[in-house]
Amino acid sequence: AIPLIKGGYAALAPQAILSAAAHATASGARELVLVGQDKSHWAWPGYGALPRLLRDLVSLEPFWLRVLYLQPDGIDGPLLEALAAYAVPYVDLPLQHASRAVLERMGRRGDADRYLALLDHVRCVLPGAAVRSTFIVGFPGETERDVEALAEFIAAAELAVAGVFVFDPQEGTPAFSLRPTVPYAEALERAAFIGEQIERAAARFWSAMVGRRAEVLIEHGTRTAGGRATGRIRLQAPDVDGTTTVAVQGAVRKGQIVTAVVDGAAGYHLTAHGVARQGESEAGRI
Repeated sequence: AIPLIKGGYAALAPQAILSAAAHATASGARELVLVGQDKSHWAWPGYGALPRLLRDLVSLEPFWLRVLYLQPDGIDGPLLEALAAYAVPYVDLPLQHASRAVLERMGRRGDADRYLALLDHVRCVLPGAAVRSTFIVGFPGETERDVEALAEFIAAAELAVAGVFVFDPQEGTPAFSLRPTVPYAEALERAAFIGEQIERAAARFWSAMVGRRAEVLIEHGTRTAGGRATGRIRLQAPDVDGTTTVAVQGAVRKGQIVTAVVDGAAGYHLTAHGVARQGESEAGRI
C-alpha cells in the first residue's frame, strides 16, 4: 500500500543526505540514524551504493551510526561488511512472515530456512548484533499451520525486538481481493499468540546482556550524585526500542557517554550501574 499512499520510490541524493547529517552533527547530535523505505537498494549514479554512503557518513564522526529498515533481499556481503565497519551492530529486517506460502501471496520471496540462513550470515559478520523485525498475521489464506511455522521461526531466530500487526486490507492493493480472508477476531488471537512468542525471544536476548559492559548514550540526565539517568546502549534504537536506566556516580547530562555494567533486564529494557570498578568482571563488552 505504501506506493499507493506515497508514490513510487525516489532516492535522495548523497549530497543532500551528507549535508543534513553534517548539520546534525555540528548541532551536537551524537547518533545518526539512516531511515528510508528500501535503503538496501539505495544507489546514486556516479556515486555508488549504501556502503560508500555509510563510509562518508562516519567521516562526520558521529558517536554512533545506525541504519533502519533494510529489505532482506537486499542484504549481501558488501553491505554487511560496511555495516560492520561503520555502523552499530543493529539490523532492522521487515521479514513479515516465515511461511513460504504466505510470503508468496504477499509477493515476497523467502521462507523460514532462507531467513534463518540470512540471520546466520548477519551474525557471522556482525557478532552479537541486535536484529529487529516486523510480522503480519491474518493475511488472506494464512492457516493455523502457517502461524505455527512463524512461531517456530521466532523461537529459532533469536530476535532482539519485533512487532506484530494484523493484516489491514487496503482498497486498491493486490491483497484487497485475495481470498479466503481470516476473520478479524481470529487474526487478533493470532497476533496475541505471536506477540507472546516475540516477548519470550526478546527476554532471552536481553537477559543475556546482564553482566556485560556497555556504553550508554544518555538521553535524560540527572544532577544528583548517585542518581539515575536514562539512555540507550548501541543495541537499542531511539524511540522504537527499550531504554537503559543507569545508576551513576555523579551528575550526567544529555548526550554524555557513560560506561556501565548491565545488572538487570525487564522486557526490552535494561538497568545498569556506573563505571565498572577495579576488579570487576570483564565479561564481554556489548
